[in-house]
Amino acid sequence: MTLTQALVPLMVLAVYGFCLYDFAHTDEAEIRIYNKQVWVLLLVFTNIFGAMLWMVAGRPEHPQRR
Repeated sequence: MTLTQALVPLMVLAVYGFCLYDFAHTDEAEIRIYNKQVWVLLLVFTNIFGAMLWMVAGRPEHPQRR
C-alpha cells in the first residue's frame, strides 16, 4: 500500500468525524437549513457527501467559532 492509498481514506475519515462532532455539538436553533433529524439521515446515509453538505449548508455562520 502506498502512502497516498493510506492517507486519502484517513483524511476522508477525519473530515467525516469532524462533521459528526460539529453536528452533535451544534444547537438545533443555529442550524441554517433543515432540522437535526434530516441532518442525521443525511450524515449517516450519504457519508462524506453529507459531511461536505453540512460544512457548506448546515453549519451555523459565526464570525468566531466556539
